[in-house]
Amino acid sequence: LSKEQIVDTLWPDASPAKSDTLFWSTAYRMRRSLFQEVLVRDGSNYSLHPEVQWWTDACEFREAAQAWLDRPVAGPHAADLGPVRRVLALYAGSFLPECYSEWTESVRTCLQDLYLSCSTVVAASMLNAGDARAAVDLCDKALGVDRYLEEAYLLKIKGLLALRRFAEADRAYRRYVEAIKEELGAPLNHSIVELHELARRRVRSEPHSA
Repeated sequence: LSKEQIVDTLWPDASPAKSDTLFWSTAYRMRRSLFQEVLVRDGSNYSLHPEVQWWTDACEFREAAQAWLDRPVAGPHAADLGPVRRVLALYAGSFLPECYSEWTESVRTCLQDLYLSCSTVVAASMLNAGDARAAVDLCDKALGVDRYLEEAYLLKIKGLLALRRFAEADRAYRRYVEAIKEELGAPLNHSIVELHELARRRVRSEPHSA
């Protein structure tokens, strides 16, 4: 890529003087932290050293998560969840959260969507396998990424009911209502409303449950 293409991609809103400074300071830091020949110049174009093998957690996660979602097996058994748990562990949060540009936003959204899709599928499989505690924990992590994810609320409440943590299930529902109805102004999911009614009945019948 030419210097202009790199600058337009990484710092599209920077002034010419600012982008020039950013380019050369970034190149300097790359050479200093990695090795001198990391950035190869060929005429007016620049590229990363062709003989070096590069690895990033973002690329590894994207490829592994998509491959797992595209797997031919319709419903994984509990024994199949080990690999995808390791895949989910690669997701370290929002991609380059301090960098705001079109290309980072696209990657950020892609990685987040993959993480949430995998998380809800895995949480459902955990519930089916009888591991409600792990399912609830995973749903909490997913809701930490997207507090409007209805599928995660549904699975979390199911898990809490399975664990007989009825008061917690009721609190989870109230957080769901706050996020979906009060903040977004969207209609509530009928299945989640029915689960809440079940949780309320259990709370009334077992007032000291936690």
